[in-house]
Amino acid sequence: MSPALRVTLELGLLPDPDALDLTYVPLADVTAVPEGATGQDLGFEAGRVVIDAGGEPTRIEDTLRYLVGGLCLRSVPPLQHGGTHTYRYVDFVGEVRLVVDGELVLVTGDEVRPVTCPRAELLAAFVTLGEQLVDVMPRLLPGYAAYLDTVRPALDAAREALGRR
Repeated sequence: MSPALRVTLELGLLPDPDALDLTYVPLADVTAVPEGATGQDLGFEAGRVVIDAGGEPTRIEDTLRYLVGGLCLRSVPPLQHGGTHTYRYVDFVGEVRLVVDGELVLVTGDEVRPVTCPRAELLAAFVTLGEQLVDVMPRLLPGYAAYLDTVRPALDAAREALGRR
């Protein structure tokens, strides 16, 4: 990825039972779910994808595995071939739209700050987020691997669309 585009995956945690708002932590930085952290039901963890193309980052929040599978991975094949992709939130009302414009992708939607990204870099980053989810979450939360049954085929299809296996 170019230095101008950074795409990260964050896990939402309630740091203690009295917290009112989630604290989002980059998944790459989470080595263990902190003892006493609450607010997460196994398989339905809050998460967000942060797209930073310079300037103010765009944050897209939803259930972590649906966000990665539905927004990131399932968007790769149609966007790679010049199409569009719409992701409908699982935990909220609304959607996120990704539209190819030449070698760029415009990301817009409900509760989303619009952002334009280089297509090849965005799609590669989306595949990397899928790989990260599949690698990290089962190590953080025992039993999580079963929740990845819908993510793994989408990851394989996204890799194939980019010519990665």
